[in-house]
Amino acid sequence: MDDPKDLTTRPLPPLPVAMTEVQSSDLHSIGYDPNGSYLLVRFRDKNGAPGKLYEYQGVPEWVYQDLLDGTGGSRGRFFSRIVKGGGFSYRKVEE
Repeated sequence: MDDPKDLTTRPLPPLPVAMTEVQSSDLHSIGYDPNGSYLLVRFRDKNGAPGKLYEYQGVPEWVYQDLLDGTGGSRGRFFSRIVKGGGFSYRKVEE
């Protein structure tokens, strides 16, 4: 059965969102579209280089700001707790 939070069956629109590199061992860069309320996260691969890009839908802007500012301490832990733990719908945008 398909995961209802996985949006991979939906067509991919262009992503006009600027990405900002962040200091994190897990996350490479993040971007946010306030009009669509989606958060883009590019993860680091096992060598620390830019890896897969995911989109998370319905994410409040404060989550993006806290990730950007590093307000929650470890960005990777904050992301896991708030974004992954928050049950937001997601899709892989790029390998």
